[in-house]
Amino acid sequence: MQNNRVTLVLSSILLVSAVFCSGVHLAAQVSNTGTVLGTVTDSSAALVPGVTVTLRNSGNGLVYESQTDESGQFRFLLVPVGEYALTAEKAGFSKTAFSSFPVHAAEPARVDLVLKVGSTSEQVMVTGGNLPVVNTVTANEGNTITGEQVNNLPLTNRVFTQLMDLEPGVSKPVDVTPGFGSNSSVDFSVNGVRDDENNLLIDGVRNVDTFGGNAFVAPNLFAVSEVRIENNDYTATAGRSAGAQVNLISRAGTNSFHGDVFEFFRNDVFNAMNRFSTVNPEARYNDFGYDVGGPIKKNRLFFFWSEEWRRIIQSSGPVITLAPSADERQGNFNDSAIQPIDPTTGQPFQNNTIPGNRLDQNALLLLQNYFPMPTPGYNLDGFNFISEAPDYTRWREESVRVDAKANSKLSIFGRYTQDSVLLNNPYGLFHENPFPYVGGSTQNFPIYNWSVHAIYTPRPTLFTEFSVGMYFANDKSLVNGPLSSKVRAPGLTLQQVFPLDELDRIPTMFFGTGYAGIVEQWYFHNDAFSVPIQSDTTWVHGRHTVRLGLVYTPEGKSELANPSDNNTNGTYNFVGELYEQCSGGFRIRPRLQLH
Repeated sequence: MQNNRVTLVLSSILLVSAVFCSGVHLAAQVSNTGTVLGTVTDSSAALVPGVTVTLRNSGNGLVYESQTDESGQFRFLLVPVGEYALTAEKAGFSKTAFSSFPVHAAEPARVDLVLKVGSTSEQVMVTGGNLPVVNTVTANEGNTITGEQVNNLPLTNRVFTQLMDLEPGVSKPVDVTPGFGSNSSVDFSVNGVRDDENNLLIDGVRNVDTFGGNAFVAPNLFAVSEVRIENNDYTATAGRSAGAQVNLISRAGTNSFHGDVFEFFRNDVFNAMNRFSTVNPEARYNDFGYDVGGPIKKNRLFFFWSEEWRRIIQSSGPVITLAPSADERQGNFNDSAIQPIDPTTGQPFQNNTIPGNRLDQNALLLLQNYFPMPTPGYNLDGFNFISEAPDYTRWREESVRVDAKANSKLSIFGRYTQDSVLLNNPYGLFHENPFPYVGGSTQNFPIYNWSVHAIYTPRPTLFTEFSVGMYFANDKSLVNGPLSSKVRAPGLTLQQVFPLDELDRIPTMFFGTGYAGIVEQWYFHNDAFSVPIQSDTTWVHGRHTVRLGLVYTPEGKSELANPSDNNTNGTYNFVGELYEQCSGGFRIRPRLQLH
């Protein structure tokens, strides 16, 4: 199946504020930058125009300047995430400084300053002040989770989607064991909206398979500066989905070198046994890695690099089912609840045993080579087989970000992140099998996400923001294990219905009498991509703000399947029409459904 789509969103949005409204309303979007605004007054509360306001990033030393207008207002519209200090000075007044406050993505920070009459050589330092907790600037509803909060919270799986549990209006299961690659899923609903309506992003770049609603990059949480979640009333520029807008802001380097080395782990030696299990299954969860960031050239060029690995051996719990006993495999049903009926006479077989010459040789070979024997001594409500084979996950993620301040007018950053996961599932990728290993699968699934973002400020009242990025998820391989191959049973003469069965696998088999079957699903190769290209220009003229922009996002998905609906090895379906209960037993009908 080929499914390609190109989404073109022309947001030539001309947003002009009313005469008495501030243009900072336009900053209420899911973006990589925040807004700093405020009003400067003197000690008599009179507005002070012409004040030089300087905003300095405490981490990398980058400086931004503006002046208050005739209303005493100042605004910095495109401010990268970080910790900042603000100063205001004008002849005839003491220099006033507001030290250390955070700027978050898509969130306005209001800092109002009061100048006192005096010499500019004097300085008034405002410390310990808190910015308003309630957003009084925009109507959008959302929250920011800082990187410090992310890494101090006791997350059971250290995947960012678990943070959605902190949001009001969210319905979400407890995901103690995360999925990776194609098994990662957006399993939360916000304000009653379907979970496939959530929009996941990294630095403003789509981070989920648009068509499948799964397969996202899970960044190292030490490499996340903050998580911005918009859940309602966001502006049109944040669009595309009716659910939550979840934007992860990657961490940037600063003028100081910093790093982390970490490991989080779980082990079955600390686990209690499941009440239905006969053994305590092997369980390992090792999440380890490192990160480092710092200056390449102070105040100009910075880097941040991280790597993370996960080695997971995890059982999803005991699987209990019914397997044919040794006697039943030879046609002897004396100790069975099933009484086979001879279809030629309509009477039960003598001694409740099917004669050996009536047993199909292909059936005997399948039972002998692919169906496990019952678990010795195990019986629970008629079920005689229990297994708890763990899934194996080997996952690696690396991410690098470089920030540059080219000059006073141009700043740019680029980031590249890659996930790579190898999944070994003994019950199949979707745990579709009751028996382990025979229908197992192995998948290699890398996901890539990168972005380039530039801000150009030719003059203090004109800003241009440009970004381009890419999300690409790719099934490198997804195959069944070798235990489903027909070469394991020499002499097996099952007819090959479809010639596309390249791995020469046994068919899928279902039974309607309670016995477990084997699911041999034909997996397909698939990939998905999204390439958002966006440019926004903002012009501030007095109390008016004009913004226009263009967003162009080609998206596509390709699924390489086959003409037989992914079922090239066929299906033997022994249900209803093959067995029917009569006179306390089961009648065998000489019919078989092949799919």
